[in-house]
Amino acid sequence: MGLRPSKKKRREEAIRRQERQDLCREGGLEPQLRPNLTKAQLLQVEELHHEFQLRKRVREEAKDALEAAKKAFEKAEEEWKAADDAVKASSLERRQYYMAERGVLVPEGIQAWLEPKLPPPALTGPPSPLWSSNKEAEARRRHPA
Repeated sequence: MGLRPSKKKRREEAIRRQERQDLCREGGLEPQLRPNLTKAQLLQVEELHHEFQLRKRVREEAKDALEAAKKAFEKAEEEWKAADDAVKASSLERRQYYMAERGVLVPEGIQAWLEPKLPPPALTGPPSPLWSSNKEAEARRRHPA
């Protein structure tokens, strides 16, 4: 009657086996090999282990190379942006110089586009007399006396 282990014992063994597998997956333990493996099986397991270690090292090297390439790309992108800004600034200066040399009158809209952007001046003081006269003229036009 005692040939087969009890249900409780089988359950406990299954739990221990599962815990061992979880620990192996987390890297806490080396997997346990059966004690009755042949030499050929042991050699095959050893070859698989070495192949795994080699591929793992190759993966880590590739990851490091990728990170280095990303850093180099970001640095090159910053250098390109600085060079592009310098080209744009010199192009603006060159256009303004040639236009001044030729005596070309540049319309205000284009001149404003050519000049670097500055914040608008602060409005201080009373409104201009032109504005108030325009306001009065508009009021007279709407409501003739």
